Amino acid sequence: MIIDCHGHYTTAPAGLQTFREEQIAKLKESIDLPLSALSKISDDQIRDSLENAQLKLQRARGTDLTIFSPRASAMAHHIGNETTSRRWTESCNDLIQRVVSLYPDNFVGVCQLPQSPGVAPVNSAAEAFGHAATQAPHPMQAAASIARSADSLGTRIAFPSGALPVETEI
Repeated sequence: MIIDCHGHYTTAPAGLQTFREEQIAKLKESIDLPLSALSKISDDQIRDSLENAQLKLQRARGTDLTIFSPRASAMAHHIGNETTSRRWTESCNDLIQRVVSLYPDNFVGVCQLPQSPGVAPVNSAAEAFGHAATQAPHPMQAAASIARSADSLGTRIAFPSGALPVETEI
């Protein structure tokens, strides 16, 4: 198995960037745009954004799995406040989780962590880690991951994206 250990969702559907642009524009009016302002991104839009980009590259390069995270250049932690960073992070991480759910054989998700000037990283990261941990793929995906790892690696160890949801208190 060949694993690409560093992939970013550089081709995310336009609705994500539109939300970010609106979020930044509203900051000038001292408004923190709620997550509900993010337009619905369909599974078909996600598939379209990947088929001729990341998935095409995986096939061309012969890689089996990509460790996949939000686009680094779009994180822009210095823009806005803690709420802005938290909402942007959640929208990006939710999209990565949907990619992993649609393509569990191709991607393992990595979460973005919110960072804001003047906010201790441990405080801002705890919620994002909790959200990512409780939004892990469903047990059916975990079973498929265990089976894949057994076939490919000769083990019974699941890939991280096949982790069962965990109980957590935040």
